[in-house]
Amino acid sequence: LGIFHEMGLPLPPAKIEANFLVWSGSTSVGQCAIQLAKSIACFFITAASPARHDYLKGLGADVCFDYKDPYVVPKIKQAAKDNLAYA
Repeated sequence: LGIFHEMGLPLPPAKIEANFLVWSGSTSVGQCAIQLAKSIACFFITAASPARHDYLKGLGADVCFDYKDPYVVPKIKQAAKDNLAYA
């Protein structure tokens, strides 16, 4: 729940339209963040190993990028339409 308090996010069942990024989405904290962000309807972007992308999408990630891709930052910016509200 600290993520909601510290980032000023509304508690579920509230819904917001915002882009949310977590680097290393396959970590335990990243996996929790995906589920929490999806509970308030955020568009969730993460960077992780490609081997974990299907699993993370199953948790609710909308877009997954390879964190080792040299072009990952511009790809994230494009996915977020240059409007990344939370990271």
